[in-house]
Amino acid sequence: PAAGPPITTPASVADGLRGRVLLLPDVPPVNLTVHFWIDEQGAVERAETGPHRLSEADTGRVQAALLDLRFHPARSGQQAVRSELKLDLLVASATSL
Repeated sequence: PAAGPPITTPASVADGLRGRVLLLPDVPPVNLTVHFWIDEQGAVERAETGPHRLSEADTGRVQAALLDLRFHPARSGQQAVRSELKLDLLVASATSL
């Protein structure tokens, strides 16, 4: 017999991160808390970072990379739903790891 619908499952990272690391060339290493708004397809609609020390140019590059991340969407039973998620990330270039 088939099991009933699962309890709501939160969104999870599908593509773009290595663990909790966002690799970006030529960006100084920085820890960020990021609040993501994720749609039913797992695309990032919006990403807000907490306070940080990045330059304006680096902030723009990080923001663009955050918007390119893909998630497995949150689910309510079998239905994909919009969600919000906060993650603590390390932004670093491969050479700084």
